[in-house]
Amino acid sequence: MVSMRCKMQVRSIIEGSGCVCTSIDSGEFVLLHELTESNLSTLTIRLNEEGFFMLSDYETHVFKTIKGIIAELVHYSDQVIKVDLDDYLYKKMEINASELLLLFSSVKGISIEQYFKLQKIERAKELILYDGLSMDLIVQKLSFGSISEMQHDFRKLSGLNPDFFENLRIQRLKSIELCE
Repeated sequence: MVSMRCKMQVRSIIEGSGCVCTSIDSGEFVLLHELTESNLSTLTIRLNEEGFFMLSDYETHVFKTIKGIIAELVHYSDQVIKVDLDDYLYKKMEINASELLLLFSSVKGISIEQYFKLQKIERAKELILYDGLSMDLIVQKLSFGSISEMQHDFRKLSGLNPDFFENLRIQRLKSIELCE
């Protein structure tokens, strides 16, 4: 997630380069006018000096494709997730795994595997909160090695326990019963 401070810094760089920025979100910005070659060069240099960089259309496409493939695998598939992620991405995209990893980690700041785990944790939250699945079923569906592995990843990546979301689900159900 891009912090507000980063967004303000990028906006300042863009406007300092003589461009008008209409929005910044998720690492992307929209300009009021199309960039000239000179403005693009100046903007790229200034962003690089501050530790930011611009992606080519190809890099943007690859990055978004990786995120889409992982979202489809984790959030929109009813099958048990048992894949070697590197092989799976290669088969889907036909791009070397090391190239994908380098691009993804340079943009997102985490590895593809870490992003995959984060998505699995988000899906586990949904399965607990909305579907009321047991920990055993979630471990199986999302291919965690064990309940303790899932709980460890949960705490490490979200700062919370799965039990927290189970308690939220119970509270939500109780409040729904009170309204009836």
